Amino acid sequence: GRMRILMDLQAHRVPRELAEGAVEKALDGRNEEEQIQAYIERRMPSLVLDDDRKLASAFRRLRRAGFSTSPVLAALKRIAARPEMVEEFPEEEPEEI
Repeated sequence: GRMRILMDLQAHRVPRELAEGAVEKALDGRNEEEQIQAYIERRMPSLVLDDDRKLASAFRRLRRAGFSTSPVLAALKRIAARPEMVEEFPEEEPEEI
């Protein structure tokens, strides 16, 4: 996701303005929901969210990939066996870089 790319570039001491421009160009105007769906299809093709452990694992994996909490929860809610499981997750955002 966007945040992960920015953190990686900043770790390599790329100036913030240059990093943000590169991320915008690389993402080519795709919104975060599209990126999450593509990530799930590519990296988690056999994902079945039928219990709390699998849901929590998928949530953590998507957050580590740099996606924001709200779009992650929306995507998981769409594919969960029981969408009400997703509503129990806390919505907390880490601090911006």
